Amino acid sequence: MYAASDEWHQSFVPGRAPLVTDVLIDTAGASFALFLTFLYSRKKEKRVSGENFKERLF
Repeated sequence: MYAASDEWHQSFVPGRAPLVTDVLIDTAGASFALFLTFLYSRKKEKRVSGENFKERLF
């Protein structure tokens, strides 16, 4: 949504033009960042649950 509104804003700036490809590139970058965040949080969650398992054994 932010990328689309930014492109709309660019239509009012002289020398700038709104491009659908810019919206797609911004969306792909944000999606990739969210995916990396998801992987990191999942890895961290597994690590924490593994530590809890070790604590239960001792």
